[in-house]
Amino acid sequence: MSRMINLKNLFSEWGFTLKGLKDNRCGEWWLAGQLSIIVFQIMFFLIRISKTGFDLPLANLIFSFLMLLTGSFIGINGFIDLGKSLSPLPEPKQGSALITNGLYKHCRHPIYQALIILSIGMLLYCMDLLNIILLVLLSIVLIGKAKREEVKLKSIHNLYKSYMEKTPAIFARVPIFDWRD
Repeated sequence: MSRMINLKNLFSEWGFTLKGLKDNRCGEWWLAGQLSIIVFQIMFFLIRISKTGFDLPLANLIFSFLMLLTGSFIGINGFIDLGKSLSPLPEPKQGSALITNGLYKHCRHPIYQALIILSIGMLLYCMDLLNIILLVLLSIVLIGKAKREEVKLKSIHNLYKSYMEKTPAIFARVPIFDWRD
């Protein structure tokens, strides 16, 4: 029972509400889209592994594994760097600190970067149109989610605008993933 209470407190701390699921007040729809795409991609990735095993060209296996490993490393470290400021919603938590160190020194959204790298890793393994579509959809959702998040971050953190000017959004020098002011 105490785990259920803790989970309820965590969701509440993140800003989840039933009204928000209806009207997207904290960006719940962005999160729902993100999670749906990720679940589909993982599901199709696991189905592909179960059907083909590791009977792929060696280059595909190596690059896929490296991307999955890199994405996992970045994602885990992004979670750690955010600490108590972590929220799955694009609405920053009340009283959250502006994190600009660790991975956030090099990229404003390293967790989104990690998700895209993981998606590329699954694409390199599967090499099919479905994974290309899922990668594109995930990128669109993460860009939209990040841009919504940044509007709020600029309004609550005085230093965020200067942080935006010097730090790439998701991938440096890739125009759709780097919208520095």
